[in-house]
Amino acid sequence: MKRQLSDSVYEFQTPDGDFDVELVFFHGLCFSEYADAYETTWRVEDGTEGTKCWLWDLVPKTFPRARILAVSYDSCARVSDRAGRMSFSNLGIILVQDLIHLAKVGQRNRPVVLVGYCLGGLVIKQLCTEAERQLDYAPDGASKGRLDQFLTNVRANVFLDTPHAGTDLAKYLKKKEKCDGPVLEYLDSSSASLGHLNSNFESLATEREWEPFSCWYFRKTLVWSSVKLSNSGLQVVQEESARRGQGRFFCVDADHSGKASSGRRQLEQPLDQLEGFVADVVSKTKLPHSQEAPVKIHTCPTLPRVKYDQLNDSLHEIYRPKAEVKMELLFFPGPQGKDGYKATWMTEDSEHCWLEDWLPEAFPEARIWTVSYDLAEIDPELISENLITTLILSRSYGWCPMILVGHCVGGLVIKEFCSFVVNKIGKDENSKRLQEFLGSVRGIAFYGTPHSAYTQSETSRLSVGAGEKKGSANPSEPRFWSGRAVGRLNSGYMRCVSSFGWKELALGETHPTQQGSRKSIIVDEFSASNGIQRNSFFPIAADHLSLCKPKSPTSNCFQYLVHFIHTTMNEAQYANMNVRRKKRRGIALLIGMEKKRDGSEADRYRVESMADYLHFDFVPVIDIKASKIQHKLEEILAGVNETDECIVCCVDAHGEVLDGIHFIHDNEGDRIELLSKILKPISDCDLLAGKPKVFVVNSCREIRGGTEPTSSNSQEQNDLEGKEDCLLMYSCKLNTQSYRAETGYEKGTFFIIELTYHISLSYQTTDVQDIFKKVEKKVQELAARRKVDQCPVIYSSLKKRLSWRLK
Repeated sequence: MKRQLSDSVYEFQTPDGDFDVELVFFHGLCFSEYADAYETTWRVEDGTEGTKCWLWDLVPKTFPRARILAVSYDSCARVSDRAGRMSFSNLGIILVQDLIHLAKVGQRNRPVVLVGYCLGGLVIKQLCTEAERQLDYAPDGASKGRLDQFLTNVRANVFLDTPHAGTDLAKYLKKKEKCDGPVLEYLDSSSASLGHLNSNFESLATEREWEPFSCWYFRKTLVWSSVKLSNSGLQVVQEESARRGQGRFFCVDADHSGKASSGRRQLEQPLDQLEGFVADVVSKTKLPHSQEAPVKIHTCPTLPRVKYDQLNDSLHEIYRPKAEVKMELLFFPGPQGKDGYKATWMTEDSEHCWLEDWLPEAFPEARIWTVSYDLAEIDPELISENLITTLILSRSYGWCPMILVGHCVGGLVIKEFCSFVVNKIGKDENSKRLQEFLGSVRGIAFYGTPHSAYTQSETSRLSVGAGEKKGSANPSEPRFWSGRAVGRLNSGYMRCVSSFGWKELALGETHPTQQGSRKSIIVDEFSASNGIQRNSFFPIAADHLSLCKPKSPTSNCFQYLVHFIHTTMNEAQYANMNVRRKKRRGIALLIGMEKKRDGSEADRYRVESMADYLHFDFVPVIDIKASKIQHKLEEILAGVNETDECIVCCVDAHGEVLDGIHFIHDNEGDRIELLSKILKPISDCDLLAGKPKVFVVNSCREIRGGTEPTSSNSQEQNDLEGKEDCLLMYSCKLNTQSYRAETGYEKGTFFIIELTYHISLSYQTTDVQDIFKKVEKKVQELAARRKVDQCPVIYSSLKKRLSWRLK
């Protein structure tokens, strides 16, 4: 019986007990509608037996001990309100989440065979390369284990008439049918994106020793998806395009749509070949049985409905367990006004409030709250002040682990609330209770939250604005939506995330929202993902208002939240999340020259947050004149304690090399000799004798004049000679630049983004020297992908391994 596991995945067969192999089918390119393609793609016609479907009639008979799944995805060539909007990169992210984390493909120690028709073969490549990319960045834990299990258990890829080198069909659809869907880019033979995808996949397939199996449908196609191609027909996929790579290859007497001169041949030949191939794969990979639990899909609950309990004007209790409360879920509605606390979270048919009807089934031990407020009448700071009183200070019992969830501007209210609480710590007599609240928060989930600053024109897109009625043309603008205010809000929030180790989930819309007589995207992908952690943003096939209104418990907008709550609460790293040392580790000094340096503030906050979490005293020296730098350093070094374990100095400034000497510039353009004026005084400090001294220099090192050193390494080596216990890392090698990222969370420099990210990822398990080597490799790879030259340089005279583990 067919079972829907998520928006993208359907299960057609699961044998009782265990199975021998997992077969996953990916449909191909569609013209304007893809909803049923996961099933109709595999239907074939036989003159004597009528219509049959591979997934229903043929594959289960051929593979009775196989788990059989089919994937549904937006593969439309023509763009409409509901289709043709999904980019290939986002498609890979969604399928990794749906297949690996939700459907648990590849988690039972059984071989996985991926079968793709036409574009589906390229989607397989995107899925696998995206899983490998996420594996590279994933912290140790269940998520990383699932990714590794999947890639390990994939044994073969079957490509049915897949245009590995592109197809003329893409050009035909663009020119004749005026199609401009983003998937067509990967079907264009001249596309750099297609070449990049093939290169990455082939390297991965070689490394993992996957077996390829390809079919070529050699007849010309007259009609494809109701589109007449030409009177004489079009060879949709050329043989050399279908044959790309090594492995088994055979020809099928059919056109690209599967139509053949012989119905019997059409039905049986590809399946016969596939049967033998899969049998060989299974026989080669006899793996031990795994105890991985079967997939659980949350269905409509049997729990009784709970009457709303309004605790005060702004706080509503939706559900309370009869037994012990083990977690708390707090929901912040969007700008629907005071009734949004319930209306925001209704299902698409308005029959259920899923906070009440579905979520308790998934988390019966969770207490579920929702907040109400009117952004048009109440300042966000007053909302935060009220929540502190009603939610935190009125509580007479301890905290459970908590997840905060916000829709649209409700996400900004969460940011405002958390930043407001942080700012009151240390200034309020209730600081300890505020600290306990923040320490209980484990993660934040955002539904269509505009993380980037809105312009007035963007704000006017909202059909349901703050305090307005649906259909109003001029919504009011909450004060915290202004550009400067949102910038400060994001900076404060990022510090909270880094300091407390919160996890994030962000969902964004792909469909336009009806605005009276017109439709538009309310919160675009950039704004919905801006500042969000890696691998934490997922686009959803919905408009802005439907983003948090699931059709069923299998809808992605519900399943992703359930999965996020499960994984966040179960991550082992949270057991020690709030461990604090009794003494400081040392001083973390940041020397920053910020004038006209895009992204320098974002870099500074990253360094400050990391220093605070690792228990360094953060000392910023910003925009200081060259003439005062030495005196300032003397003051700072006088504050070094004998108990300090080490010192970190990060230099972030414009720079150049003259006569073999590296200079940085102050904001007036005056030069400061980096090594003799900054690094040497620190390395010579008597109070730091025998202790590690870590230097991080984020600066360009282009040679502007004078004599070029004979060796690109000579300058650093000579200056470190005789200086013990030093670790020095430059963001780039001599005569190259340190590059900046473009937008969003990646605003700042490649080097600082990667450095702070990998320290936060690995400081508990990896020595600092090895983390620096990882950063060196990642920055070089990132620069190569962007076709620039940047490679960090590391020099060390440390006598022993340096660790920043929290004890």
